[in-house]
Amino acid sequence: MALKLTGNYSKHNKPTPTAKVSQVESVKDGTDNKVLHRSMFETSRMLEYFTERELSYQTGHSREAWPRVILKELMDNALDACENASVDPEIKVELRDEGQFFSIVVEDNGPGIQPEVVTKILDFRTKTSDKEAYVSPTRGAQGNALKTVFTIPYVLSASTPKEGTCEIESQGIRHTIKVRLDMIKQEPRIEHKRVEIVKNQGCRVSVWLDNTTIPHSFASEQFLQILSDYHLFNPHLALTTNLRKRGTGKCIGASPLGANYELIYIDNEGYYKATVSNWHKWKPNDFTSPLWYSTDDLKKLIASHVALAQDGGRDLTLREFVAQFRGLTSTAKQKAVISRLPRIKRLSDFVSNGDVDSALISVLLENMRSQTRPVPPQNLGIIGEEHFVKCFEGRKVKYTRKMGGKDNIPFIVEVAYIPDEDLEEVKFHFGLNFAPVSSDPLQSCSLLHETRKENFEGSGIKGLASRYKVDCKDKIHIVCHMTYPRFRFKDRGKTILEVGNE
Repeated sequence: MALKLTGNYSKHNKPTPTAKVSQVESVKDGTDNKVLHRSMFETSRMLEYFTERELSYQTGHSREAWPRVILKELMDNALDACENASVDPEIKVELRDEGQFFSIVVEDNGPGIQPEVVTKILDFRTKTSDKEAYVSPTRGAQGNALKTVFTIPYVLSASTPKEGTCEIESQGIRHTIKVRLDMIKQEPRIEHKRVEIVKNQGCRVSVWLDNTTIPHSFASEQFLQILSDYHLFNPHLALTTNLRKRGTGKCIGASPLGANYELIYIDNEGYYKATVSNWHKWKPNDFTSPLWYSTDDLKKLIASHVALAQDGGRDLTLREFVAQFRGLTSTAKQKAVISRLPRIKRLSDFVSNGDVDSALISVLLENMRSQTRPVPPQNLGIIGEEHFVKCFEGRKVKYTRKMGGKDNIPFIVEVAYIPDEDLEEVKFHFGLNFAPVSSDPLQSCSLLHETRKENFEGSGIKGLASRYKVDCKDKIHIVCHMTYPRFRFKDRGKTILEVGNE
């Protein structure tokens, strides 16, 4: 019995680069019945960002929380950009009900996003991040943040055909990005238009969401909670907010599609003043400590450098790589580290049989650790009692702080307790590495607090608070912020910590 094979080939007798299908005709199986011979289809992995299921996995949140995800990612990026440029961050946030659309706009005073970086971010075949491979006390570090920001408007779109729109104004260029999907080929279709504009400092990112997907109660209360918590965990942040909801008044504006409209608004403006100028914290571009890395961590970082070199970047020398770590900037220490690896001249020399040699990485890491000292906890950045007092002006603040280190890795835990008669119930404020998180990060952990009179034990921070007889209807704020270079998370949303032995 002969099988007739057919395929999708070009005139050069090569598979087309989009979708490849191997088709087999139906044939008889020796009886009067025909049998199905299934075709082998290939679909693009880029679609992982373009369905609700996959996007929920990428963000770690269900669609109801995606507006919050957008705001948080844009705030993280804005703060990091300003800190990298050693600029006290001044951020403006606009949340606007525009009828058909709900817009989220975040503007900062940092150096802006380079045009070529925007192009790289729009390549959904890769991750684009300068934080993911490093071990440090930084915000975010997923490597896919802006990709999800661009695709969420598409997935939430109620229009036919679906379309999502975002805009970036930076370094004298306005990038208008429209996201669509080729439903036949199952591939994204990204329209990226660039227009020269007046060059101003900073970066402005605008995202338009289909308004039918935004719960009205969510838009005001939870957005403003996130923004106030960013100020709570960043003493150097000057934050201006403007929430525009439909109500009384009148405003003329323009939709992302360019059509004029007339709507009625209530403006809810807020200003959070920076309490400390030139506040010291560990910046995203500070050298990281080799004491913070495991062998696997360092292997991942070196592999990322080698992959970059294979794509046309520089193949760093071992000495150049070692010089990028805290405590190893002196020539003598660099020579001492690389002397035990005489055969390794460049990072690509670590590669053997298509993989980075873990044994050699272990030797390198041991040498690096032997030449450096632990980082004092205070170098990570202390929010401090004074800042909390200013944030909760007129209210009594009970504050405590614990600093220390384990296995040469520093940590800081800051807790504040603030009675507030204006509250209807207890309000928790959780933060990790100077960014708010939406839930108790230690909820899966059993915590024990020992006092002179008795011991308190509970599940997570909320559980421990309840053992202190903190009732859900108590009118108090409970603030808990933790700083640590090696947080490990149980979820993609990076909200629940995996503590283990650490």
